[in-house]
Amino acid sequence: MAAHPQPGGRRRGTAGIVLIVVGVLVLAGAVVADRLAARAAASYVAEQLQTELSTTSPPAVTIGGFPFLTQLATNTFRRIDLAAPAATIGTDPALPLANLHATLTTVHADRAKQEYRIGELTGGASISWAGAAKVTGIPLAYDPATRGVRFTVASDLLGRSLQVTVTATPRLDVAGQRITFADATVTVAGVSLPPGVTASLLQQLVPAVPLALPYGLKATELVTQPEGLTIAIAGHDVLIRR
Repeated sequence: MAAHPQPGGRRRGTAGIVLIVVGVLVLAGAVVADRLAARAAASYVAEQLQTELSTTSPPAVTIGGFPFLTQLATNTFRRIDLAAPAATIGTDPALPLANLHATLTTVHADRAKQEYRIGELTGGASISWAGAAKVTGIPLAYDPATRGVRFTVASDLLGRSLQVTVTATPRLDVAGQRITFADATVTVAGVSLPPGVTASLLQQLVPAVPLALPYGLKATELVTQPEGLTIAIAGHDVLIRR
């Protein structure tokens, strides 16, 4: 005869399934709570950055790493990513940026001192030609022939106001944290000036552009593109005080 299953065994099997389901639900609830807390914190950070970066709307902020609540308990966050379509940094001159993005790792928050220390920061941004023109006061535009910049301005030469056309290559002076212009050609009334005159006149027409990045951040690379200038930004042991 076939053995009949014992009622107690069936109850123990059912109880085991229930415990597993309950455990999964508790874990899922903890994950949801953790992610909700991370989103709330990201929203708060975005609101603070909106003021710092002078953006029209809060930038997109994502706080990485799981679980988040343990990071919150220790005030140290593994990774924070941020992005803003437009921002303004620095003063005198204020530098308008587009497509700002950055990754911050090992971010420690000291709430008592209201300061944040960032282990490493890497990112980048673009400066449109319109933005570059606003900072320099010169109508800079991309020159496809040289893959540099081109502009025409009026300048007093030999007592006469003449149209001067310049093509040059933007360069990043990493040590001085400024954008300079090199390999220039200067044409006046259709005549190309000799190199000696060109170098002196270039400094008068288009002085170096200071970047003045905040919090000790440094520009590390500069690329000239048809849409504008793209800069790479980096920082180590960055301290931000509120």
